[in-house]
Amino acid sequence: MFLGNPTHQDFPKLLEIFQTHLVVQNVFVGNSDVEKLFDQFASNFTVLDAAGGVVENEKGEFLMIFRRNKWDLPKGKVEAGETLEDAALREVQEETGVAELQLQKHVVTTYHTYTQDSVPILKRTHWYAMKGMSGVPLVPQAEEGIVKAEWIKPKELPFYLVNTFNNIQDVFSIIAKR
Repeated sequence: MFLGNPTHQDFPKLLEIFQTHLVVQNVFVGNSDVEKLFDQFASNFTVLDAAGGVVENEKGEFLMIFRRNKWDLPKGKVEAGETLEDAALREVQEETGVAELQLQKHVVTTYHTYTQDSVPILKRTHWYAMKGMSGVPLVPQAEEGIVKAEWIKPKELPFYLVNTFNNIQDVFSIIAKR
């Protein structure tokens, strides 16, 4: 489906299409002012900032968590007064128990939508590359629904990415290109 130069009123209609017509997987929206277009889209949501880490150890393994029956990367909401980098480090530490992390660089920012208590949410997640050590015990944060934290060998990563979210697959695609 393609929609060129949408108006502010078109976005609620598009969201309804996605929610009620499960066969529609993609909508391409064209506009010469991309920032204005995104602002119009985002105005239909409560926007939350989150930050997380793509942690690699000295063996080249990646740290992943298992929550809500999906493999994921550690991440969470940015608290008031906290920098994105500090939030990313804090969330990885809280969700996995890995304390001695070295922040590398920003990898990518992803977006995904969901509904919580009938409120549409647009979550903007800022992903950072990090280095960690494999020798520390991993402690999944049970109160956040995390049942496993594991170091994943690169050759095993495709198996885990089958059971994850599209944005996590996108993050690893970007990491693989570096």
